[in-house]
Amino acid sequence: GVALLGSIALAERGYTISDEYGFNPAKDQPVETTAQNDTDNKPQKKHGRIQKATELFTRVPTLGRLFSEILACQGLSTLLNVCFVSKLSSAIPGDDDRAGWMGKFFALVNI
Repeated sequence: GVALLGSIALAERGYTISDEYGFNPAKDQPVETTAQNDTDNKPQKKHGRIQKATELFTRVPTLGRLFSEILACQGLSTLLNVCFVSKLSSAIPGDDDRAGWMGKFFALVNI
């Protein structure tokens, strides 16, 4: 709780400082309007998120490669976790013992 309150306070301070020195990302965002098209008096179409993402990945190919890398890493991580849990289940059949071992293992890994 204390860390969360500290984080909130520092985030607010950061936004205050950035606004004070003229950097406010909200001001850089285009405002979507429902302006009428001059030629046929139909409302302009808004681009969907998928279309915007496709245009962005086409314009900046590095983002597409990073997206592919993230998908590959997440897929391999999930596969590794499934293999780990299934092998551990066969090695330590008791749920209580397995839970205790997993707790100790992840406590050591996350130090």
